[in-house]
Amino acid sequence: MRRLRLYFILLTRRLWRRRGLWLRALMGCVLGIGLLTIDRQSGYDLRFRLRGKQSVDSSIVILAIDNSAWRSWQHLSKTAPIGDMYRNPKAWKQILDQLVSERPLAVGVTTYFAPNVSSETNSPLPSVFSNWRIIWAAQLTEGGHVWLPPFASPVRRNFGLVHFVRDRDGVIRRFGTASERVPNIAVLMARRLPNVKISSFNILKSKEPIINYRGDAGTFAHIGLTKFLNHDYPQNFFKHKLVIIGTPDLSGAELHTPLGQMSTAEILANIIDNIHYDRWIKRPPFAVLALFIILLVMFSAWLTSRYPQFLAFFILIWLNIFYVTFSLWLFDVHYLWLPILPAVAATFGTYVIFLSFQLTLKDYLTQQLENEHQFLLGVEQLKNNFLSLISHDLRTPIAKIQAICDRLLAENPQIAVAPDLASLREVATELNRYIGTIIQITRVESKDFRINKDATDINELIVRAKTSVEPLAAQKKIHIETNLEPMFLIEVDAVLIHEVILNLIENAIKYTPEGGRVGVSSQEVDGRVIVMVEDSGVGIPETEQAHVFEKFFRGEHGKSHPRGSGLGLYLVKYFVELHGGQIILKSQVGVGTKIGFSLPIDDQPEPELAHEEGATNETHA
Repeated sequence: MRRLRLYFILLTRRLWRRRGLWLRALMGCVLGIGLLTIDRQSGYDLRFRLRGKQSVDSSIVILAIDNSAWRSWQHLSKTAPIGDMYRNPKAWKQILDQLVSERPLAVGVTTYFAPNVSSETNSPLPSVFSNWRIIWAAQLTEGGHVWLPPFASPVRRNFGLVHFVRDRDGVIRRFGTASERVPNIAVLMARRLPNVKISSFNILKSKEPIINYRGDAGTFAHIGLTKFLNHDYPQNFFKHKLVIIGTPDLSGAELHTPLGQMSTAEILANIIDNIHYDRWIKRPPFAVLALFIILLVMFSAWLTSRYPQFLAFFILIWLNIFYVTFSLWLFDVHYLWLPILPAVAATFGTYVIFLSFQLTLKDYLTQQLENEHQFLLGVEQLKNNFLSLISHDLRTPIAKIQAICDRLLAENPQIAVAPDLASLREVATELNRYIGTIIQITRVESKDFRINKDATDINELIVRAKTSVEPLAAQKKIHIETNLEPMFLIEVDAVLIHEVILNLIENAIKYTPEGGRVGVSSQEVDGRVIVMVEDSGVGIPETEQAHVFEKFFRGEHGKSHPRGSGLGLYLVKYFVELHGGQIILKSQVGVGTKIGFSLPIDDQPEPELAHEEGATNETHA
């Protein structure tokens, strides 16, 4: 229990530290879920308008009776209502007799006739009005009462409600029976069809399904009254079909649907089609869609935070294009509704929210970098001042030590402490050399370091370097041989290249045993100057050859040697590459080392060299 409490506290603290990210993610979720509630209506309408007409049930036919055709046929005045059948029962008998003779599966009359026939006519109604094929419209009052037509028969159940569910904006998007006692006329007519899917009726028992409109007004097969009376229609046009007799509403107004205004008969035709093939629009539960929006927000936040802005925006564009296409395909083929606007708004809204966070974070980091830059400039200045202090306050006493040793040895060469003075003189020289190397490393790695090139004779630099190290070579009885070819002056920094040559010769002397040999050569080959230093020392193992030019690196032989800072070859490589040159190294343990460099004569970086055996063709380290 204590461990769980500890985990909960740690998790709470971590979430609190990153509350800025979570609050922004919450804003994206609120945006997407808020649009999800709005898109429940407008989203449907747009889908229907975009996809156009779909396949329809060919077994559904509409007989459209309009006012002008009815009046023209009955020679009525313009004020005579179309539903005034009690004064014209023969007219309706002629229409119904002709339809019944065509042997349809069912005839649905969508116009409601009030039960006052006894007061309008004393003659009995024709028998066709009670035909089992005809289903009459019943009406539902505002109080929930059902008004049955005068031809209703409880035994045959030849009546059904004509009722639609209107949303707040007055648009009919859903289908509902509205009464458990009297079914909808569309359900009664659909039951006459063969091979009706039972699952479609199960949906009607549980909820109000969304109507899958198959197209605009006029999508289903229909025929006008004039052509019907003149038998101007194809043979078997009504045979084994569901015939819906459509007349204008008594108010003269048509009904609103997502695809515009439609008549009652056309809406019923769409509902019967949905029942027959189970084509209702299916919508996942709101909780599932909300979870989907949350996952989209989390992915967009992760993508925006992890990848560059342009790449994240590009990925989101293609992801949303794929999602929109997939959603439209599901709607058209499988009648599954997935929200488009909330998903797109959630992804790009999250991108904008987190982009602003990243820009704020970037500004903060830029300010931090600027502060660090100023701090480093101060440290650099402090370091330069410190090195200047070292170069003055350390080199001066070291020079005095060297001078005192030289004076004492010159005045009393046979003094008993002469060997100690010589050793002290040598150590002071090495210390002075180390200090000079460290100061030089700091100077060349500074931002304002520049090389000063001038026309220089490489051979002269070699001779000067040889002269400087001859005392060191004499102590170890090492003879330095030179093989210098005459050559033209080249543009180099004489101080740096002299340091390079001096360092190479010194290293050769240090790692060559007494009585050994050191050779220095120079030559011009294919537009470049090559300087090589060869010794008969211990050699460098192959495993160390790739690291000898690294800062402070010392091989196994170097660690056992009493002197050396591991900076000499680092400076050699650095100075050579500043001139656009290359280092050449070939070594074998127990045999010796050949090390040198090549510099371009035309002051341009040279291509990679392929060296072979010999002084002019060495292996490039």
